[in-house]
Amino acid sequence: MRHVAVLIAIWLAGAASASAQVSERLQIAAVARVDRVSFEGRQNARLPVTGAAVSYRAWRALRFEGEITTASGESRRSYEGDFISYAGPDATREEFLQKAVIARRTTVNKAGLGFALAAAVETRQPGRLNLALRAGVSVRRYDYVDDMTILRVPEGVTVEQAERALPDGSGRRPRGGLLVGASVPVRIAGNLHAAPEVRWIWGGPARIGNNYDEAAAGARVTWKF
Repeated sequence: MRHVAVLIAIWLAGAASASAQVSERLQIAAVARVDRVSFEGRQNARLPVTGAAVSYRAWRALRFEGEITTASGESRRSYEGDFISYAGPDATREEFLQKAVIARRTTVNKAGLGFALAAAVETRQPGRLNLALRAGVSVRRYDYVDDMTILRVPEGVTVEQAERALPDGSGRRPRGGLLVGASVPVRIAGNLHAAPEVRWIWGGPARIGNNYDEAAAGARVTWKF
């Protein structure tokens, strides 16, 4: 009887192990892609991105995913304009320009760490190809610098006064939004898959001084178990 119990226990353990292998509940992936980011003022950049992702199958085809990535590169834009004027409130356009400070603003956004959370629906056909659709949120940290260079000051105004009125700025801010994407997992061998993917990040309606969108294409190398 004892031997029968041991055999049953061994059989159950083997069945559980086989079931875990077939279920492929957990996925770990290496991520590589190129993000084309767009900021306010038509400021664009292409950023190489690498990182890792993990997902867990909660129910049938439904998975929950988390991703952490790092991006290299920066977005830079310079433009000149009349940022401030010392003309009175009732001044004409000509008077406004005569009393205006002309400056050049250079804005730099340097990419850092990024995070994403998403729910994904992935087909589980026994063939080599499958399809995954995902939706969630994504955010990336950017270090920014706003550099102001005074080019011209009106009569009666010093450069120092203009610099105090138009100070430089720097800091760190998150940029991101809603995420939608798709990938095509291709079985390479056993539990190893390669998945070309595309995705889109929408930062919401365009707003003055705060607009962000992101389009990306790349691939994941995934191990399922």
